[in-house]
Amino acid sequence: MRSESSIKTFIRIRPPATNAIFKEEEGVLNCCDKLYRFNHVFSPDATDEEIFEHIGFELVENTLNGLNSTLFAYGQTGTGKTYTMTGNGSKEGLVQRSVALLIRKLKNSPRFDYFSLKINYLEIYNEAIRDLLAEKESKITIRELAKSGFYVEGLESAEISDEEGFAKELKRGLLKRSTKSTKMNE
Repeated sequence: MRSESSIKTFIRIRPPATNAIFKEEEGVLNCCDKLYRFNHVFSPDATDEEIFEHIGFELVENTLNGLNSTLFAYGQTGTGKTYTMTGNGSKEGLVQRSVALLIRKLKNSPRFDYFSLKINYLEIYNEAIRDLLAEKESKITIRELAKSGFYVEGLESAEISDEEGFAKELKRGLLKRSTKSTKMNE
C-alpha cells in the first residue's frame, strides 16, 4: 500500500484542561469555532493501539517498499508528544510498536535475506539541534542536497538487530532529552 501523499498529519487530542469545546469529524478538528484539517484526528479516548494501527502499519509498509519514513512529533510542552511516541515505561508508544513490526516483518520475509537497521535520534529544542545518541555533544546541522533531499550532517547512528537493541538505544536517547516542567505538565 503506497501513500497518496508524501506528508500526512495526525493530531491526538489531549483531554482539554480548559472549557474549550472540541468537535470531531473525519480529519477535521473544530476548536473554538476554528476548523483545522488533518489526515486524521484522534479523540482523547483513542488508545495507543488504535493510533498504531492507523499510523504504524502504513509507515512500516512504506519503509519496506523503499520509501523514507519519519515520525515527527511537534507541539507545546506537556501535550503528550513523548507519551504518544515512546509510551510511559509500562506502555509502548508508536515508535516501539512500529520498530517491533518492522523487525518482525524483516525477519519473516524471504525478500530480506540480510538486512541492516540503523537508527538516529535527534531533538530540536529551543531551536538547538542535539544528537541524542552521541557519546559527547557535537555540532550537527540540517543540510539539503538537490538530488537526495534533507539530511543531518554529523548525526550518529546505532545499528540494531532486534527489539532489545532498539530499546537500549531508545532509553539512552530518552535520558538525554531536554525536559522542563511547566504548568501544562500539571
